[in-house]
Amino acid sequence: RGRRAPRTVLRWVGGAVLGLAALVALLLIGLNSDAGRRFIITQIEKYAFENGMKIGIGRLDGSIYGAMVVRDFTLSDPQGVFLAAPEVRVDWRPFAYLWNHVDVRSATARTMTLPRLPQFKPGPDTDQPLLPDIDIDVGTVRVDRFVFAPAVAGERQEARIAGRIAIADRRAQVSAEAETIGANG
Repeated sequence: RGRRAPRTVLRWVGGAVLGLAALVALLLIGLNSDAGRRFIITQIEKYAFENGMKIGIGRLDGSIYGAMVVRDFTLSDPQGVFLAAPEVRVDWRPFAYLWNHVDVRSATARTMTLPRLPQFKPGPDTDQPLLPDIDIDVGTVRVDRFVFAPAVAGERQEARIAGRIAIADRRAQVSAEAETIGANG
């Protein structure tokens, strides 16, 4: 009987660890289902930044753990939508966040529209740094057709933008190429 007690305790501990691992696996699988993606969208859309900015997402397709398509993406300020894209393709590695790193391999959009400049609420006057204390790498950023409305540029402008972004130690390095065409071609 004395020898069985440690084995019994080890079996219970092992069973609890396996049960917890199975529960985490089910949660991760469930988040990548249609219902899980709708839950994620709801959580993102509920969040409002201090300056009043909100993110809108119509639908998520693909894997939330890798390559996905964000449909009907919008950014809003207190006056309404100021940036819209019908489709944004994102390839990222979300588990890098466990090591304080956001690893986005690519973020691309065929069309993005800026109908007006954003008007954010004033934030608190603090001496806090503007950039977060987290490493962020975006390997490829590309917008094939970025449309600036007359309210932004005086007349309708279109641009093509491609580049990459690296933020580390609260410093941003942006490498980009852009070209634009005026309203008359």
